[in-house]
Amino acid sequence: MSIKFNSLHFSIPMLARGVVILFLLAPARAEETEKEEKPKDAFVKVFNATFRNGVEAWETGLDLKFHNKPLANDVRVGEGGLVRQITYKKKDTVDVFRHREFLKIPAHDTQLPAAKIAASFDEGSMTLLVVYGEITPTGGKLKVDTIREFPVPEESRRPGMARLVIANFRQTEPVFVSIDEMEAMQFSANERREVFIPPGETEIFLIHKESGKIDYKRQLAVFEFKANRNYTGIILPAAEIPSRPVLRISDSNQEWAGIRSPSEKEIED
Repeated sequence: MSIKFNSLHFSIPMLARGVVILFLLAPARAEETEKEEKPKDAFVKVFNATFRNGVEAWETGLDLKFHNKPLANDVRVGEGGLVRQITYKKKDTVDVFRHREFLKIPAHDTQLPAAKIAASFDEGSMTLLVVYGEITPTGGKLKVDTIREFPVPEESRRPGMARLVIANFRQTEPVFVSIDEMEAMQFSANERREVFIPPGETEIFLIHKESGKIDYKRQLAVFEFKANRNYTGIILPAAEIPSRPVLRISDSNQEWAGIRSPSEKEIED
């Protein structure tokens, strides 16, 4: 006996064998798909490096969400959120919102993200999410950048030294950074560099020029670096004087300490 389909002939035993093969392949494919989509854990922390244009410092709060779950709440300019553990599969998106209280949005209205970033995470890694750009009374233009803080790449390990990644999120004139006796380095907007520093108390100078002015200004920060540790230096507009750059240090080791300000005193020429 045979069954005819569009002039092609298939015997019933042949069809039976095909069905058996499909059943045998199905569990293997399901297991492979499950393996590919197995959730993994990573860690993130956030920092608000935005420029406030006509907005009070206390109105610069940002909320971050991942899979509609909060990563940070009301993080204001110059502040960092707590370390959060996330569960991801592959490449995922982080959404940034202006804090509702400052936008006067009714609770029942839908709020669209002010910015979002599709980021790739690695299992057990620590990623610093830096929100930068401009905040205005009516909204602003925000972006998000990522800095992988842990683990440190093999090629970036220097036994006995401290590793510092400096990133400039100030969107105006370049900033010069001088570390102890090292030659001053110029940082344009969104530029980052990696330097290695001997352990101990270290002087860091920020040298900048304000728009429309001739003279340069210098600011001194003192920070104690430890050997075999990893740090991130974030340059951003100051909360109270946005035209002035400030430095924040993220202690980005396995202890994952928070982002803090080095002991500072302002020095003007």
